[in-house]
Amino acid sequence: MDFFSLIEKFDNTRSLKTETKAEIKVETEIKAEIETKAEIKAETEIKAETETNAEIKAEIETNAETETNAEIKAETEIKAETEIKVKREREVMLDDKLDSLKSINGYKGSAIADYTGEVLVSDIGSIKGDLEMSAATFNDIFRSAHKASKDLDLGMTETMQIMTSEGIVMMACSGEDARAHIHVFAIFEKDGNQALAKMALKKLVPQIVDELAG
Repeated sequence: MDFFSLIEKFDNTRSLKTETKAEIKVETEIKAEIETKAEIKAETEIKAETETNAEIKAEIETNAETETNAEIKAETEIKAETEIKVKREREVMLDDKLDSLKSINGYKGSAIADYTGEVLVSDIGSIKGDLEMSAATFNDIFRSAHKASKDLDLGMTETMQIMTSEGIVMMACSGEDARAHIHVFAIFEKDGNQALAKMALKKLVPQIVDELAG
């Protein structure tokens, strides 16, 4: 082989290597691009799956919260209805208890309150004005009498009577240690049957305690 043929063969070999490197480079770039796209796709799918899971989780939590709120609302409504029903039944029962006072000569009105002054039931009868507000005021007077009696070591105030120019206010207490601490107020005309009213109150108080504490 002459010198020129050798050079030509060398050039052909070098050209072939160059083409091979170019092909390898192209192939590598294509492979890298494919891998990159695959990674991007995988990342996108993971992100989409994560977002979907987050949305599902949020939806589940929202539904759970909605159901919980609905259950709480329903429970609250049932509780409120039950309390209203119990209160109405109690009012009817207590109002019936006041009947023993209504038949007494000179009766004007009456009320039953707890020891804080909250009126549980009242019968305005022939009274003019706000009976419940007046009962709350008399309740404060009664509680002051309780304190004064204790301070004097006289025990608990059981009954009180306020005489006015036009009537009589009678008050009776069940006792601080009773199962239900209540105050009963009865108002009569000044010439009403006080003796019978006192006896009626004495019988009435323990009956009311039994009903409230039973």
